Amino acid sequence: MEKDRKKRLGSKGDADELLNHPWFAEIDMNKLLKKQIEAPFRPKVEQAFDLSNFDEKFIKLDAAESMLPEEGIQKIEAKKDAFENFGFASQDS
Repeated sequence: MEKDRKKRLGSKGDADELLNHPWFAEIDMNKLLKKQIEAPFRPKVEQAFDLSNFDEKFIKLDAAESMLPEEGIQKIEAKKDAFENFGFASQDS
């Protein structure tokens, strides 16, 4: 995570810079774009609404329960200055 947006991966060559990164070296991008590459993992799904691949604690949550608890909000507030100068829009705009 680079705060200076001019130093971030993709800032100079857009998507090409990302796709040419060594981490993606073994992927044939032409085949990927044509959707000719088999997914490395395909979960087993029995039916359209099969939730067996999700942890039960998430399935049983009510919408209100899924929100951050007060403790989580306090932790975020305590660290909010870490991203003070972090943005996604160009400063030139």
